[in-house]
Amino acid sequence: MNPEVELNVEPDLDQLDQLMDSVAGKELEPVTEVEEPVSSPVEDQLTALEKFYQLRVERVKGTLEGKGITSAQVEELKKRYGNVYTFAPTDTDLYLWRPLYKKEWDRIQLKFRNMQGPPEEKEPKIMETVVKQCTLYPKIDDAFLLQSRAGLLNSLFEVVMAGSFFYSAEQSLQLIVEL
Repeated sequence: MNPEVELNVEPDLDQLDQLMDSVAGKELEPVTEVEEPVSSPVEDQLTALEKFYQLRVERVKGTLEGKGITSAQVEELKKRYGNVYTFAPTDTDLYLWRPLYKKEWDRIQLKFRNMQGPPEEKEPKIMETVVKQCTLYPKIDDAFLLQSRAGLLNSLFEVVMAGSFFYSAEQSLQLIVEL
């Protein structure tokens, strides 16, 4: 605790005496009903967010089942890769993915380090490599990418990189908690 900050931890005895005098000799009425505690707006928002999250989880599980992916298969992927996540940009589109690990990232960097051409040509190839390597379902190949929506590769890349702890300086600073 900061020694420069003076806290008032002593009760105000005059106020306490006045309160005691005001109720002295009065008969208190028995409480017949207990009022329900009133929740705060923040608690209401948290409850709503928890319900929304649970609904999303149930919807994703239903989508997985609808695509023929069993919970046993998901558990097997978790055993193999550690963490497995979903990215569901629509109600019908769902992607299972895993984080990229340092050793894999180092290999990808090494592979493209000596590639001829400007960085603008390397970046899409790096994105494609990361997405193909970390997307567990569906299988991402060249044919799939040619038929997918234009922003899918970029979105999947951003999701995988964020899940692999590639944060901007601003995002990293927001995660700091002083103890």
